[in-house]
Amino acid sequence: MKKTFLAVCAVAVTCSLAAKELIYNPGLNADGRSFPSGSQRISARSLPASVPGQGAQVHYSRDGGPDNKPFFRLTSRKAPSRLHQTNLKLLKGEKYKVGGWFRTKNAVNRMSGIRIACSTSQMEYDGNHLLVNLPVNMKEWRYFERVITLPVNEKPLYPYYNVEVILDAGGGELDVSGITLKPISEL
Repeated sequence: MKKTFLAVCAVAVTCSLAAKELIYNPGLNADGRSFPSGSQRISARSLPASVPGQGAQVHYSRDGGPDNKPFFRLTSRKAPSRLHQTNLKLLKGEKYKVGGWFRTKNAVNRMSGIRIACSTSQMEYDGNHLLVNLPVNMKEWRYFERVITLPVNEKPLYPYYNVEVILDAGGGELDVSGITLKPISEL
C-alpha cells in the first residue's frame, strides 16, 4: 500500500511539472531596476578568450521585443557575449522543451543561441542540449523551440544547471525574448 501511494505521488508530481516554467522571470520584468532579476551578464573580462576592445556586451530593453515586450541584445565583434541563469535544478538525462523569440543581425557563428549544462566550462557542442543554428540575419522576431536531452556525464551528484544565451565569437547581434524551459513528461 505504501509503495502504491508513493508511486501515485511520483506520477502526480511528474504530471504537475510537465507544464511548469523553469526559467525565473521569463517575461524579463525589471520592476524599476536597470536589469531583470534572475538573469546575469557574464563580464567580458571574466572570459578567458576576451581582451578589452572586443566589444562583448549585453543590453536590456524594456520594450521593442515581440508584442513590444522586453528583450536582451547581445552584441560582439570578436569575443562571446553571454547571459545566463544559474542553479536550475534539472534532472540529468531528462528531456525538456526550450524555446524563445529571436532576431539576429550578422550572427555568423552557428553555435549562438541557448545552451544548457552544469557549468559554462562544460558546455559541449554535441547538440543534444542546445537551441542553436539560428539564421544569420532575421529582421523580424521568430519563435524557435526544441526538445533537448540533458547530458548524463556531467557532475553526477550535482543537480544544478545553467541556461546560457550566447552570441558566440564571430560578431554580430543576437536579440532574445521570452525564453522558456519546461520539463516533458514521458508518461
